[in-house]
Amino acid sequence: MKLQQRWFWLVLALLAVTLAQTPVYAYQGDARPTEREGASDPAFLPRLPDAVATDQMRRDFSEYKLPVAWDDEAGDWKTRTVDGRLTQTYYDHESRTKLLELANWYLASLKKHGFRIDFDYKLPDGSRRIVASLPRGGPVAFDLDLRPAASGPQLTLTMLDDGQGHRPQYDAQALADRLGQSARVRLRDVHFEPNGQVAPESALQLDEVGMLLKLDPKLRLHLEVATDEAGVPKRNRALSAKQASGVRNWLTKYHRIPAARLVPVGLGDVRAAGEGGPARWVELVRESAPVAVK
Repeated sequence: MKLQQRWFWLVLALLAVTLAQTPVYAYQGDARPTEREGASDPAFLPRLPDAVATDQMRRDFSEYKLPVAWDDEAGDWKTRTVDGRLTQTYYDHESRTKLLELANWYLASLKKHGFRIDFDYKLPDGSRRIVASLPRGGPVAFDLDLRPAASGPQLTLTMLDDGQGHRPQYDAQALADRLGQSARVRLRDVHFEPNGQVAPESALQLDEVGMLLKLDPKLRLHLEVATDEAGVPKRNRALSAKQASGVRNWLTKYHRIPAARLVPVGLGDVRAAGEGGPARWVELVRESAPVAVK
């Protein structure tokens, strides 16, 4: 009998611990914040599933104070002033999403897409400020202001550009229109690692391709890659094949595109030598169009 009683109290204690650790959801019924109509996320920085974009604004600005350090004496941010254009989005998150988990989500997304983390500072109250920018070109920057709240973490996400048209465009529909007109679209400045995988700074451009494939689930693409003329032609052909496979791997890994819809084609440097233009590219070819011979 005593053994049964011990088991009863042990099970009861375990149940109490489990209940204590079970998160209480902040959004219940009418208490859930309303999604701002027309609000959109950067294609390369998806939100967590439990987030709600409560407000969003886009505007030109003449002065935005971008944090560069924390001033302990002043109790405020040291900043540098930039101007251009911004898109600012306010998110609320359910309380089950801890602030650290939220910060790590965005940090991983930014790093995956080739952004350099310029600034990451944690305040005693649990707030966190993260600033990231592109190492190439540099006009695009993100300012993430994460703050704790009783209802769950809150995030202000500010995307900045210089207002001179240097911000990358993520218009999958425009890419689809170009592919519909010519059946072939060439992407410039796609960079690769020595092992043939896509370099982080090129992820932004390939995100557009991922969005294109999601717009049309029946679309199948041949991914033609040409290298420059440096080196031995035989090695260039092998390298271009690895790079073409790298593009396919990137799209399947980060956009969940079935590999069967993507055919990697390594061209070596043959066409590059024939055209005499920039001698490195990735070309998207709709499957019904003629494909270069390997």
